[in-house]
Amino acid sequence: MAMEEAQAEVRELLTDALSVVNTQAELVRQLMAYSRYGTEATRKPIEPSPMLEAVANICRNTFDRRIEFVTELDPNLPLILADGAQLQQAVLNLCMNARDVVIEAGGHDSYVALRACLQQEEGERTVSISVQDNGVGIDAAVRERIFDPFFTTKEVGSGTGLGLSIVHGIMRRHGGRITCDSRIGAGTTFQLLLPIAEIGTAAPGRASEPPPPRGHETILIVEDEESVRTTISHALRRLGYRVLLAADGEQGLAVLAREGGLVDLMLLDQSMPRMSGTEVLERMDPDSGPAVILFTGFAASHEFSDRVAAVLEKPLLPRTLIQSVRAVLDDRQG
Repeated sequence: MAMEEAQAEVRELLTDALSVVNTQAELVRQLMAYSRYGTEATRKPIEPSPMLEAVANICRNTFDRRIEFVTELDPNLPLILADGAQLQQAVLNLCMNARDVVIEAGGHDSYVALRACLQQEEGERTVSISVQDNGVGIDAAVRERIFDPFFTTKEVGSGTGLGLSIVHGIMRRHGGRITCDSRIGAGTTFQLLLPIAEIGTAAPGRASEPPPPRGHETILIVEDEESVRTTISHALRRLGYRVLLAADGEQGLAVLAREGGLVDLMLLDQSMPRMSGTEVLERMDPDSGPAVILFTGFAASHEFSDRVAAVLEKPLLPRTLIQSVRAVLDDRQG
């Protein structure tokens, strides 16, 4: 919302901040997915260079300044079929591991290098993404087990990556592979090899978006986080909607009882103290009341009642919310 009103130089800073936040949100989403014993990659044609530039920006902004972060990225790489979030986390994980290695080595002139190029071997064209460090290297015994689940050389409580076994799994689901080239005293290079997209596929374009749709209906927001309530309320009121607020499920039910049939739509958080979104739905009148858009951080494996017209996973952009609100209201009126 601030980006829409900010000057160009401020908008650029906000864009960078939003990119970092979204990357960390994707990391949490991936961790939640893996806690359910894995998830299939949602692959679509993507340009690898912008994704790798985003990883490089995160590393430059977070790594110790004594570590030189080097990038050599071919800007003309072909499209690859990939789950952008999973692949970005795999590359970021390798960079974080390399950072940890050179910090432990404690030497001068430490560096981590991220490289990407088109590679052709035995008639097969692949996109090669490599992460190199000049740390102490890995001995042969460790290299043999380095992609095994639960294997680590780090002490308990240390390390920030997803684990090389998970990176290996991501590559397997993408039809690619990962290699490790390392010698004691000569550093380490991990290489990801990914098949390119078939000719004829295209990356999704960025068409100019129309202004967000306006409305006049009454919307009840039931959300325990004040910052979320405030942001959503501000976005909706700017577009003409009447907004009612409730800080928990009990307040939400009280507002429904007081306002009667005036509420056209409820925006309901699934995870709240004292009374969850599911409990609110169970206590609502089954024969009357508004449609519901449910907010959740983890929607994929859950079944919800017929009253729930849409499920939106956090975090979400205001535009996504506004479009969903309008779609649900128009469907209900139609």
